[in-house]
Amino acid sequence: MQVFSSNMTISEYCQQMKERKIIVNHDYQRSGKIWPPSAKSYFIDTLLLGFPIPKIYIYQSTDLKNRQTTKEIVDGQQRSETIFSFCNDEFSISGNSNFSGKKFSNLEEENQTILLNYQLGIDIFVSATPDEIRQTFKRMNSYTVPLNHQEKRYAEYQGKFKWFITDLSNKYAEILKKIGVFTEKQLIRMDDSELLSDVIMTLYNGIERFSDPKLDAFYKKYEDEFPQIMVSDINDKVDNAFLWILKWHQIHNTSIMKSYNFYTLILAVIHHMYNIDKLTETYQVKKKAEFDNNTILFNLSEIAEAFEKNSKNKDKYSEFIKATSATTTQANRKVRFKYFCKALESSTL
Repeated sequence: MQVFSSNMTISEYCQQMKERKIIVNHDYQRSGKIWPPSAKSYFIDTLLLGFPIPKIYIYQSTDLKNRQTTKEIVDGQQRSETIFSFCNDEFSISGNSNFSGKKFSNLEEENQTILLNYQLGIDIFVSATPDEIRQTFKRMNSYTVPLNHQEKRYAEYQGKFKWFITDLSNKYAEILKKIGVFTEKQLIRMDDSELLSDVIMTLYNGIERFSDPKLDAFYKKYEDEFPQIMVSDINDKVDNAFLWILKWHQIHNTSIMKSYNFYTLILAVIHHMYNIDKLTETYQVKKKAEFDNNTILFNLSEIAEAFEKNSKNKDKYSEFIKATSATTTQANRKVRFKYFCKALESSTL
């Protein structure tokens, strides 16, 4: 088997697909799922913005009798069909994109040119047997890092909620890194997407023990439809919570920003502002008032300081510290949530 690496512009690639010089062979389809409009739109947006995408793998064979060469797409069928259909004006870009609502023909000429000149990386298998192609992917997969639960979730679900979370995590990833919630490595492994998904699920289900099957079920529930009213409502709540948390510079990059603490802190902030029914079951917010930054920073700084080795506040916050030992249990989440709710009220802890 020989493998040749090359590049081909989208314009050239679509022309070869049109002329049936490159064809789709569904025997090689590694997933039977068809991309929904949101996934197709996100992919085209990726190309228009010039971000890299994985290589496309093609199997080339020659019929010696008629000397005809055929090229079959081994890996990259969804990407190929999405590119071809968009360039043929078969769908409009949707979702949170600068190009939303536009078909290819509606794009500015500059953007049409960018798309058509995009260089696709292609590996061509020549003189390969079906077993060698199978072995190629088995061997490639054997050297990759195993997917974590959130990465598997993103591979499994392609619906409305997944793409909402994608937009939300893109919006706040750099902020979450800057204030000390996640490292770059954790962002790459989608820890931020999982946390934001968990926060949203908690707003609707209440504080529960973290469970991958429960989060999977939430993604599945909103696979086909995630109402715009929920999108707007969640965006408002999360945006306003971040506005306040970003003002509290003194607690950034402290123990308060550990992901398990941040989960309960942002829920407490949202609950204080909006009095969430499902969270009232855990803590009844007192009469709503504007945040008193001085009091809040004093309270949160005391909690953060309690984690220091020689802290004078260790005994005072021993229950909270104990609740960070097993971070995803329902009981410990509720303890931390209650402490943060009290810290946000206009009185010292």
